[in-house]
Amino acid sequence: MLDEVKTMDSHKDNFNAWYAGILKGLYEDRNAGFVILMVAFPLLERYLRQKSGVHKNNLDRRFSKQLTHVFPELGSESEAGKFWQVYRHGLLHQVTFSQKNAKGIKLPRGWVSNDVAAVWIDSHGDFWVHPSKFAKRVIRTIENDFTVFEGQHSADHQLPTVQQCSRVLGTGAPSQKPPVGYNL
Repeated sequence: MLDEVKTMDSHKDNFNAWYAGILKGLYEDRNAGFVILMVAFPLLERYLRQKSGVHKNNLDRRFSKQLTHVFPELGSESEAGKFWQVYRHGLLHQVTFSQKNAKGIKLPRGWVSNDVAAVWIDSHGDFWVHPSKFAKRVIRTIENDFTVFEGQHSADHQLPTVQQCSRVLGTGAPSQKPPVGYNL
């Protein structure tokens, strides 16, 4: 039982400490591309769900349209949807790129390179992503529109906060050093 819970930092402080700051430390490591993308895509998804009004519903054209606002290099909502399937769905479900969509239709190939633009579609229609440039644009987009990222319309997906408790969990005894935990 907790007697007192004190929220310690703002969402913006937590965002900078947990995501933006950690990513910044990885940008120069050419081997960190997959890790960078595996953090950047969920951040971008949260932002785009809020910005597009999709919230917790299935992704639709509104989402893809907002994705093209952040990455106009994608050109169209259709290409944005394919891009999302290749990278986000592939990386976050199987730690690789998706080769087919849910209907079994072949998707463009996905590539990661530190020698291209943030997002690039080559002459074969394949997607290329520069992990650090991609993540930097995601972070900048969120920082410039942070209230959208916070998700006022996502009661079921509130951002976690750091909280300090006045008692040790489960003992009822006062703590010499109060525990710090992440909570919603």
